[in-house]
Amino acid sequence: MDWLLFLKGMIIGVAISAPLGPMAMIVVQRSLNKDSRYGFLSGIGVAASDITYAIIAAFSLSIIIGFIVDNQLIFTLIGASVLMLVGIKLMLTDPIKSKRKVLRGQTYRNLITIIGEMYLMTLTNPASLFILAASFAGFGIIKHETPVLSIVVLLIGVTVGTISWWFALTRLLSVLKKRIRLRHLFWINRIAGILIITIGLAALISVFFEDFI
Repeated sequence: MDWLLFLKGMIIGVAISAPLGPMAMIVVQRSLNKDSRYGFLSGIGVAASDITYAIIAAFSLSIIIGFIVDNQLIFTLIGASVLMLVGIKLMLTDPIKSKRKVLRGQTYRNLITIIGEMYLMTLTNPASLFILAASFAGFGIIKHETPVLSIVVLLIGVTVGTISWWFALTRLLSVLKKRIRLRHLFWINRIAGILIITIGLAALISVFFEDFI
């Protein structure tokens, strides 16, 4: 195994996951309102989307990349609309009710739904695809003559990196959660909701502004 390539993949996996974007805010909010396992499952959904885009970028699947580029407006509109709805939901989330659901064991009834919704939400924002493609090309990690096995090793590294990040983040939040009171969670929900709504609104405005120009 090419351990250097694996390590580079891990670094890239962490790099695309670490920025505090709207998906990370959702993971943080869920970890604090419910528990670290629920947050980690949400992070797995985000990671799965990033891994999907990593596969597309690594194998230079031009047909898929072309489709995403050609339909970027639709992706942006869907993604921005979903973000605004999620932001509104977060603002209205009652941390007390969330905790009760965890205690009743209702949170993990459908694990696929938890992962799937985050996967689809992240997939509507193809920014990760362009970041990954630029990273692979810019650092000369993948070239035309790169063996398939080496690409697979790189992708395994990306997978380990991004999943490790979400695991570490949610575990850290589980420790900090003990110091957070319910009234703090109310404010966290509202602030996270407002920020996500703002990001979604900004994306919508940028789409219409570019169309107008």
